[in-house]
Amino acid sequence: MPSVIAYLRVSTKSQAASGLGAEAQEEACRVWAAREGIPVAGVYRDDGVSGAAEIADRPGLVQALANLAPGDVLLAAKLDRFSRDTIVGVMVERMVEKAGARLASAAGEGSDIGGPTGDLIRTIMRAVGQWERANAAMRTKAAMAAKRARGEYTGGKPALGTKVVDGMVVDDADELAALEFMRAQANAGHGPSAVCALMTLTGFETRTGKPWHRETVRRRCADIYDQINVRAYHHYKADRWYLYAVKFDSKLEAWRHLFHKNKLAGPFLTEEEANLDATERKWVLR
Repeated sequence: MPSVIAYLRVSTKSQAASGLGAEAQEEACRVWAAREGIPVAGVYRDDGVSGAAEIADRPGLVQALANLAPGDVLLAAKLDRFSRDTIVGVMVERMVEKAGARLASAAGEGSDIGGPTGDLIRTIMRAVGQWERANAAMRTKAAMAAKRARGEYTGGKPALGTKVVDGMVVDDADELAALEFMRAQANAGHGPSAVCALMTLTGFETRTGKPWHRETVRRRCADIYDQINVRAYHHYKADRWYLYAVKFDSKLEAWRHLFHKNKLAGPFLTEEEANLDATERKWVLR
């Protein structure tokens, strides 16, 4: 005798905790089964699972599919409970067909219509589900951007230099001072590891109390280190060309010629900088 395998899915943890969404879905499935005169053999659910998740990431759906027998009905309150992705939705329907069962929606949505017309309606409803998911994601993204623009906390770890006070993201004076010191030391030519050591010796502490990490320094001072590396390369390249630039009256004129000839970025060097040796010159910052 055929039976109904009910599948329930809620997208958020809060819906899963309240149980209201899942209860409403189960009630809709049981009403449909009673109307059709088919007993409910099992109820499977996935809590806090997105409608875009793959089949393998839904243990409840995997169990429901595994327990289907020929003639059974895999039932959900609406087709979008199976998936809000058209491709995944089609895959679920094909797996159900291969098991000799059929897919059904308590809301109808073409699941009670056979042939090409039923296929068309179900395809349209899957596309609508995917469209609704994309719109919901767009609205959520816009709402989060608006909250961030107002300085409200939107979750996650606050950026370095800020902290959360009464639901608002505000500046953290201690971390801002640490960032200013960090960038000053990088600007002075110290590498990330040296900057970490200097910050610890100076008394600047991290949020967790752990030592400063060189990758934090590298990310926060990326623009400074990139400029140092570019200039060091330019100076090295110009040093090699300078050997053949003896026709100029001074090192400064030779450097200006080489910067122009090779289209090197940055301002020309001063007379004092041009006369530094290669080791000293690579740390010159303007």
